[in-house]
Amino acid sequence: MKIDRKTTLKDVAREANVSLSTASHAINGTATLTTQVRERVLEAARALGYLESRRQKATIATLRVVLLAMTNDAAPQSDLNMVSWTMLNGFRRECERRGIRIVPYVSATSRLDPVAVAAAADADNVDGIVI
Repeated sequence: MKIDRKTTLKDVAREANVSLSTASHAINGTATLTTQVRERVLEAARALGYLESRRQKATIATLRVVLLAMTNDAAPQSDLNMVSWTMLNGFRRECERRGIRIVPYVSATSRLDPVAVAAAADADNVDGIVI
């Protein structure tokens, strides 16, 4: 009789051919890693079912790509408005640190159309949307 055991981070590290600490950093976004290493670890974690079991426990976020949606009249003001600039710059730095790619979406009008935002998100296969 075969006993199924839980997939561990050691299994992920072995599969991705990285150290245990590198696998941990890639999963948790706690260190700067190359995109190739982070993707290799995340792919191994997905293939082994590690991310799904962690996701079910809601202990980690596995964002790879987010859509940043803003209106066309707000976009030019983000460089002039210190609050917007500070928030966007902090968001950009944190995404960069975690290896999350930001896809910008600027509406053609001064309003965001939810259907257009959803279509842009689908087209870029994003994991989340920031408005």
